[in-house]
Amino acid sequence: MATFSHHEIRISLDTVRDGRDTLKCRYLMDYIHSGKKNELGTAMNLFVQNAVLGHNSIFVLPEKQFEDSIKSDFNAFHGEWQRLRWNSPEISLNYVKEVKAAEAYETKNFITLYAKTHYYTTGDHGLDWMEYAVFSKRTCKKVAHWYDLFSDTAAVMKYAHEKMKKEKFIMFGYSLPDGGWFQGKGFYLTDNFAVNPNGILFYYNVWEIAGYDEGITQLILPYGEIKQWLKNKIP
Repeated sequence: MATFSHHEIRISLDTVRDGRDTLKCRYLMDYIHSGKKNELGTAMNLFVQNAVLGHNSIFVLPEKQFEDSIKSDFNAFHGEWQRLRWNSPEISLNYVKEVKAAEAYETKNFITLYAKTHYYTTGDHGLDWMEYAVFSKRTCKKVAHWYDLFSDTAAVMKYAHEKMKKEKFIMFGYSLPDGGWFQGKGFYLTDNFAVNPNGILFYYNVWEIAGYDEGITQLILPYGEIKQWLKNKIP
């Protein structure tokens, strides 16, 4: 595996205007000095870049340009905070933005990265978002869909559906939507997944398949229970 070079930009501004207003903005990411010929490193850097900056680019920025773009992102966040302070001096403003991207798991055939964002700009609660990306060591590319890992997707869907119902304590004769899950869309396996040492982890962010109070949902399919459908018996 390519060696990660760790970059951290930490900017914090607090106790502003009688200590009522705070601005905290932090970026933390792993970035690979991979060289132009390292396709795996390039693919992983592209995910980190797009996740941190909120872009959907198909080209990796030079490292200096990437860091400059992060600083521009902070300046925009800082500018929004300053404008609200000026226009609404009676409101206490606490702004927080944290973005982290790093390696989550590594197995024999795959590397999984994650990007986590916490964003708060007033209100009862902020926005938290987790995104996973799985990369094949063999193809040096991102695995686009969960079903690319399996030979029998129908069997996996059936097994995962029953497992989710069991974990959510859905009684016989009732469905997940009856319990408040997957309402209006039906059960599905998300492409936000990770390949970890124990199984395939599917991650649903807040609001994605249930109300806010339910929080995040994680469904893990252990290798011992899905090995007959896996293309790589040892991920």
